[in-house]
Amino acid sequence: GGTLKAHAAVLRAASRVLDATLASPMQEGRTGVVRVEGASIDSVRLCLHLIYTGTTASAELPEPTVLLEALDIAHRWQIGHVVSMLEKQLVRLVSPETLLPIYEAALLKDMASLRVACKAFAATQTAALRAELEGKLTELQARVEQGPNFPGAKRQRRAL
Repeated sequence: GGTLKAHAAVLRAASRVLDATLASPMQEGRTGVVRVEGASIDSVRLCLHLIYTGTTASAELPEPTVLLEALDIAHRWQIGHVVSMLEKQLVRLVSPETLLPIYEAALLKDMASLRVACKAFAATQTAALRAELEGKLTELQARVEQGPNFPGAKRQRRAL
């Protein structure tokens, strides 16, 4: 947990979703406080940094999980330029360890270049590893296409 401060005018200009949220008679509109559930403070901080600066230039690139959570926030808030910046960073981070979570995000958010990067990465591996990775990608795609009703699916509530 934690609290970060941002200018309502900046957030409202960046996102139609936040504009509607902060203008509403609901608690967020009355208090100016937007709770971000299901994300670390680091991912929210990164998302705000990208909204304010418009750049990912940094001495140290955040962990892939932070990038994925920030991507989820930016996608949820419909901040296209931030989604694009995060997608470009994630394309560079595809590895055996990050392949499945990045591919899942690409499928769920319909991000073609990220899907292509994941498949291209899998195709460059040794034959045995390539077959294993491609099988996992196919299985993951089938589960995502089935929606939340596949066996073992977690139901997740999203809230701002």
